Amino acid sequence: MMTRARTWFLVFLVALTAMLPVLAEARVTPEVTNGNKVNDGDYPWLVSVQMTKMEGNGALRNHMCGGTLIDSTHVLTAAHCTIGKDDRTIPAKYYKVYYGSTQLGERGRFEDVARVIAHPNYNPRAITFDAAILVLKRPIEGIEPIALPDAGDRAFSNERDRVTVAGWGSTKQFGGKKGYRIRSTRDMMEANIEVVSNERCKASLRRIGVTGVNGEKSFCAAEGGKDACYGDSGGPLFGMDGDTPIQVGIVSWGIGCGLGYPGVYTRLSDPSIRNWIADQVRDS
Repeated sequence: MMTRARTWFLVFLVALTAMLPVLAEARVTPEVTNGNKVNDGDYPWLVSVQMTKMEGNGALRNHMCGGTLIDSTHVLTAAHCTIGKDDRTIPAKYYKVYYGSTQLGERGRFEDVARVIAHPNYNPRAITFDAAILVLKRPIEGIEPIALPDAGDRAFSNERDRVTVAGWGSTKQFGGKKGYRIRSTRDMMEANIEVVSNERCKASLRRIGVTGVNGEKSFCAAEGGKDACYGDSGGPLFGMDGDTPIQVGIVSWGIGCGLGYPGVYTRLSDPSIRNWIADQVRDS
């Protein structure tokens, strides 16, 4: 009988192949399923986290995860986008950040990464504290960073709050002998969904034998067949305070793509996550 840990690995994580040996089993989870194309110029703070030499040359082939500029030199992403096969942080030299365009490979620019910092309490088995920061070698000027919630402020993360998920991941689920893989779209996509209560989320996932969603460090969102998918990991879940976007979650994991189960997002208002982010921005 397959253990739960093994089941989670197969369902939630993607083994990225065709990479350098040290990266052969770097893992990625849940592009946006049943979403809409983002208008050019929207969400300039949303970046593509690129893994060089992953599939070949170019921004489309090397897209691995999403990320957000939280100031000119720091990109927020998911911890599972930064951890290799030996549970160690992947060296910064293998990363680049692509920014400045809603299309991968069209008019965008690249910046090198100087340092990769995963949350020290990240647990790849329970998938908690799924947050990491990429420190850029040079600042990205002229882009207003996305705002983050204050510690303890759960605005836009309460049941039925309207939120948006966006990214360049797969538009539908793909399988095959090598498991689930990213099939990135060239265009940035978005989907408007709603927050699902912890109780409803846990009940939905429990029907297929999945337990252990941590309602303090994570929360859920879904709507019909709209969902994040493979390659959206690390990207933002955000609400709008007037004209100001507030990022309240990081795409973390889910059951396939658009199959009717809620997606799970890192809760950025949790003090142990939000204060850690503030410390890294201040000290690095």
